[in-house]
Amino acid sequence: MPVRGYIHSYYTSSQARSQNAPPSAVISKMIEKALEVKDEQHKQEMEERLAQQRVEHRQQMDAMSATITERFAAQMAAYEARFRSLEGSTVVSSEPEMNTERVVHDLGSHARHIVRSSADSTHVIENAWKGLPVTEDL
Repeated sequence: MPVRGYIHSYYTSSQARSQNAPPSAVISKMIEKALEVKDEQHKQEMEERLAQQRVEHRQQMDAMSATITERFAAQMAAYEARFRSLEGSTVVSSEPEMNTERVVHDLGSHARHIVRSSADSTHVIENAWKGLPVTEDL
């Protein structure tokens, strides 16, 4: 709606004459009222837009959250399936296989070898180092 329509709704020429105000003061007052109305309209439009943007943003975030949750769940299911398929299988490593011969050889060469197995296998290395018979593979 044009601003001009609002000006005429507040002041008519007969009202301006009845107030005995100079025409410039009346026009100034009319412009002031029209600007106030326009500001109120603008404020209301901005509040409506902001509310709409908040709703849209919330919907987008909910959709993204759902997508991420689905992907995470699918990835976890794939990891779970992979883990279950590996249970009971021998884990293949890029490291050479460690056995008692290799440990005895490495210990005899004065090089310190770091064993990447559990602590209960240290007695095998200690026995090999002491020259005692080794009865267990690493």
